Amino acid sequence: MFGDAVRIFSHDFHPIFDLHSGQRINLSQNVSVGNHVWLANGASLMKGASVGDGSVIGAEAVVTSAIPSHVIAAGNPARIVREEILWSRASLNTTSPFHFPDLLSLPEPLRPTRPDSQG
Repeated sequence: MFGDAVRIFSHDFHPIFDLHSGQRINLSQNVSVGNHVWLANGASLMKGASVGDGSVIGAEAVVTSAIPSHVIAAGNPARIVREEILWSRASLNTTSPFHFPDLLSLPEPLRPTRPDSQG
């Protein structure tokens, strides 16, 4: 799920060269986004960044490296602020119950190992 004004960059816009060798030092790099990822408003993914399945990237966060699965990352640069999370597209303003409603309906790779531990 992408919020408003999410930006994904695989490059730095302009080349930068080593003064002595003439070699370009800021090559483009891939960016990858896993399944069921929430990129909040204004999040930026920079070249070489990756976001694992089921993770949330906070508003205005700048991801510059690998973010693992099922975490919340926020800040500039983005850092993990919470681990072992699941999230739902349901709005808490309009939908109840206020917990993850159907853990067993998750695809196998996203399903927690103990669905009875909803907390």
